[in-house]
Amino acid sequence: MSCFWDTLISKINKNDITNVLKINNINPANFAKELKEKNKLVNTILVNNKEITNNQQKENYEHIKDYDIGTINDGYNCSTFDPFLILISDLFSITITNNYDNNIIIYKPIAHSRYNIKINNDTGHMK
Repeated sequence: MSCFWDTLISKINKNDITNVLKINNINPANFAKELKEKNKLVNTILVNNKEITNNQQKENYEHIKDYDIGTINDGYNCSTFDPFLILISDLFSITITNNYDNNIIIYKPIAHSRYNIKINNDTGHMK
């Protein structure tokens, strides 16, 4: 089940994915692989209007670095402070509004957001 990746791919502008991640064959494995390649410490995103601490930046970086792409079809446990959503918000300069089991988490660039995507998820599925 790759609903986390499928949902993000369906919501982000395809030209943005091609231009930012440099991939033409957009699928969950390629998408996640390129996000791992672009992994970095992110301090340009607010999560529910709060800055990310230095320790959180390091933990997020390690989470993405250690993510096993081979588990894509096993599902991804999206958290309420999710490293991939933070990185995606930064790389694409977009706001991500995540309705996580009726709790709204907003990932927003400090400087400028180009557009907003909305996702919905719970402990077992994302759409």
